[in-house]
Amino acid sequence: MLLTSCSPTAAEVVASNPPVASTATSSTPSATVEPTEPVAEAPTCVTALTEDAYTDFETSGLALRDYQGWRTDIQFMADDGGIACAWQGQGDVVVIFGQLPLTSTEWETKRTELVATGYVEETDPVAGYFNEPDTDPNYIDGGFVYRDGNLFYVSYPAVTQWIPALVSA
Repeated sequence: MLLTSCSPTAAEVVASNPPVASTATSSTPSATVEPTEPVAEAPTCVTALTEDAYTDFETSGLALRDYQGWRTDIQFMADDGGIACAWQGQGDVVVIFGQLPLTSTEWETKRTELVATGYVEETDPVAGYFNEPDTDPNYIDGGFVYRDGNLFYVSYPAVTQWIPALVSA
């Protein structure tokens, strides 16, 4: 449906807004704004993983919960500027994920700490995966991975398939 009676004609617009003559004659060059690098948003528990992860959690009946320091305590990740996330359903299944930006020097310190406490570096599910020590045969061991300036924690090795930095590596 075309409403021509509600819109002014081109002649009416020109008549009501006559052109303004420019009186500015400056020989000073105008300042140019250099483009800046886009600032990446810090990940959150609802943006850090791929969409497939959130779809899987939803179809499995898992909902985002407050992280409460379950089996492996990754609270340090949230305390140091990263995130610590947990998804849980009605049963005892809990998926835990953490992400923390670290410099390579900070990573070397953390890596030494992990090895000293029994973590073992493996190539599965991804290269550089530090598997948790097996403290309870009733639980699948999680682990840490460091990639591109970020330390990741997953409570299940399969969660690594949903971390964009590890999928593209």
